[in-house]
Amino acid sequence: MGKPTGKKKNPDTPPTDSSGRGGGGGNKSGKSLDRSASKADEDMTIFINRAIELKEEGNKLFQRRDTEGAIKPSNFYLEITETLLT
Repeated sequence: MGKPTGKKKNPDTPPTDSSGRGGGGGNKSGKSLDRSASKADEDMTIFINRAIELKEEGNKLFQRRDTEGAIKPSNFYLEITETLLT
């Protein structure tokens, strides 16, 4: 007996809109809203990924006992996460 090989659902897939708004019929404001929301999600993902990279870099430097070098990436990580949370 091994691990199950069934296909898992992708949690990142956005749910379909069943409200009937923004689907078509010339509702241009709904379409532009979707694009700007999508762009905002992309930007947020970029910032989160960069923050994670900086955190990992700071942790590696700290583990090597380079506390001076670990301060800069750690501070950038904190600034990014603070900005994202506000």
